[in-house]
Amino acid sequence: MKPRLVHTFPGHSGAVTDCRFSRDGRLAVSAGVDLSVRVWDVDGGEVVCVCGEPRDASMPPDPKAMAHYALMRVLSGYAGAIRCCAFDPGGRRLLSVGPSETLTLWDASSGAQLCRVEEPGGHVQGVYIDDDRRVLSVHLTTDEHEYLRGEFSMEDGARTELEHRPGAALQVAGSPDGCRAVVVTPDGEMRLADFTTLPDSEPRWAVRARIVWLNAHDRTGGLDTRGRCLAAGNRYFVMADKGRADVLDMVEPRPTSALRGHPDSIITSVDVLPDGALAATTALDKTVRLWDLESGEEVARIECESGTETCALAPNGRRLLVGTGLLEVAEPGEPDGEVRVWEIA
Repeated sequence: MKPRLVHTFPGHSGAVTDCRFSRDGRLAVSAGVDLSVRVWDVDGGEVVCVCGEPRDASMPPDPKAMAHYALMRVLSGYAGAIRCCAFDPGGRRLLSVGPSETLTLWDASSGAQLCRVEEPGGHVQGVYIDDDRRVLSVHLTTDEHEYLRGEFSMEDGARTELEHRPGAALQVAGSPDGCRAVVVTPDGEMRLADFTTLPDSEPRWAVRARIVWLNAHDRTGGLDTRGRCLAAGNRYFVMADKGRADVLDMVEPRPTSALRGHPDSIITSVDVLPDGALAATTALDKTVRLWDLESGEEVARIECESGTETCALAPNGRRLLVGTGLLEVAEPGEPDGEVRVWEIA
């Protein structure tokens, strides 16, 4: 496997914090510390629209301003940025989280804001868009490790319901087919929830394929989860913590391998192919690595000249998105972030 760079999308000021493909692979979305969400035509190499009002997050040239900028970046981290984004299953709308935990629904073709939830009441893990009832059903975790589900009106963003789920949780991620979810507990254990036998009498809680999970990276930004990344396919789940990534086979319980290619660096993101055994990771060592999850072996590596914060695999496994830029470490001369498209198959 020899990745080949095919497109570079500039435009973000400062680091790119997240990037995702649409399910058909034709579009990509990226978010950044400049508070913008951008939609890209992957084949044409052009921007489709820009959501939000971008701010200038570039490194200032004045030394005093540079020091203040660096301090603010360290203090704010993900809280001061749009830290994650994703398409809805149909590719017509976008979800973004940030600054802080503000949840926004956008039109993917025009960039128009459709709905905004200012204070959801916890760290956003996943969102189910219920068009029939005109609500967003949001999965949340709190600083007290509660696991909640809140409903919010798509008309004005007001909360209409809040439900406590049993057990404590730090982070949650689900499979794209809606059959399984993994809950990471406060002590770091991974607990599997299998919804394939769940009765239809619980449609509001049951994980469905239309849920958009938003935590393939260090999503919550809290001290408990700093440095931990989650990603789930329909079979394999990966949890990365510092330089190590553990693999869980969610279909057939068996011993699995660990991904050990970043031994001296913090992994900043991980993504897993929905149907297959391929994963991608980025780390502060300025590398992007592709992995065979069945063997745990590294199958390809991309050396980057600048920092990388995020990556995403196309659902068909043929392309890889990489978002560049340094999120919290501001260095003189560090370029603005870019979104790069690589052919990998």
